[in-house]
Amino acid sequence: MYTTAMPNPGGEPIKPTLSGNTALSTSMSQSATTENQLSAIENWLKASLGIDCWQIDAGYNIPDSKGSGWQYNSGNWTPDPSRFTDGSLSSVSSLLHKNGLKLILWHDIERVVDGTEFSRLFAGGLLSNSAKPDIGYSVLDLSDDGVTDRLISYMTERIKKEGIDIYRQDATYLDNQYSSLLNYWHSGDSENRRGITENRYITNYYRFWDALLDVLPAGYIDNCAGGGRRLDLESAKRSVPLWRSDLCYDPDADQCMTYGLNYLMPYSGTGTRDDSRGTMAYSARSAYCPSLLLVWNIDGSVSESKAGRYLSTVKEFRDVSGYLTKDYYPLTPYDSGDSCWMAWQYCDPADTSGIIQVFRRKNSDRTSQTFFLSGLDPEKTYTVTDSDTGESVKKTGRELMTSGLTVDIPEKRSSVIIKYS
Repeated sequence: MYTTAMPNPGGEPIKPTLSGNTALSTSMSQSATTENQLSAIENWLKASLGIDCWQIDAGYNIPDSKGSGWQYNSGNWTPDPSRFTDGSLSSVSSLLHKNGLKLILWHDIERVVDGTEFSRLFAGGLLSNSAKPDIGYSVLDLSDDGVTDRLISYMTERIKKEGIDIYRQDATYLDNQYSSLLNYWHSGDSENRRGITENRYITNYYRFWDALLDVLPAGYIDNCAGGGRRLDLESAKRSVPLWRSDLCYDPDADQCMTYGLNYLMPYSGTGTRDDSRGTMAYSARSAYCPSLLLVWNIDGSVSESKAGRYLSTVKEFRDVSGYLTKDYYPLTPYDSGDSCWMAWQYCDPADTSGIIQVFRRKNSDRTSQTFFLSGLDPEKTYTVTDSDTGESVKKTGRELMTSGLTVDIPEKRSSVIIKYS
């Protein structure tokens, strides 16, 4: 799936990435400005955290006349000129590109709130809600080839103008029972033609994405979609879900999502924001997946000890991230409860090295558990190392697969990463 069915920009699978943003200090991006974004990027660079991307999220665009919040801005895609110089993000993307970083920029392009720029540009090319006509917004009628052509022209020009590397597409209309796209598609169907609007819409939706891929420097799209709600195969050929769920910053939930999603989608993303002593490692490790968003405030007030924890987390992620898209083997049953252990193994089939991630949840009374590994060379002798203590043992592949590896975790709500090679 990862090497053949997902994007391969430049002929290579997408590599694991680290991203930063100012979500904590700017309410996603609702109070983001040219000045605070440039300042934040400089702070992250000085902190030597080695991020690959910078995310600007919902709220950077022109607000609605009532100042009702980012949900009511969809359809305005010009950066707010009262906060961004010349109504543009180009100075931000220029600084990023100068330092080898990519810009990820949020859009909710299909949903068009009444009174916004798109409601005027695409007047006559909008679908209404058949179940609740007064819901307050329409959806672009992508079943119409002409509408899709105009959208392609608008967005490809915008990508070039703003310096967007990774186009992030949300789908916030999916959050409400009345907001299902079906209610909009049905409004476009004539009698005895139920489903034709949906068919044409989806076909043009992929055509729109293909056109964006022709101009996006990164060569792939961030398929946010309301947090992982469009994980179909055709989307996976063109995109990766860098934000796989809006259920976030919950370590046990993160573990459960990784456990299940790895069967289907070997490249996904989430975020971590816990930077407290004693809990940061458990939270961050629970969120380790190929794309990790670091939701931290990096400024001049960061203490030396906290800065050290940031650097340690980034170093550990970089050390293990190469394995996060390799062969995946669950080592425990799935369990969403708080009294269990959860564990899995990643194994690189090229040399049979890999890692094991193990989590002891907060109400588990077990202090140790034995795991039986897979995918190893039975005749090879492996060095097995605890990444926290540095302690190592040597075991053959046969021993690890048949007698197993016993892991001790003396403290509740703790984790370990075991490396083997």
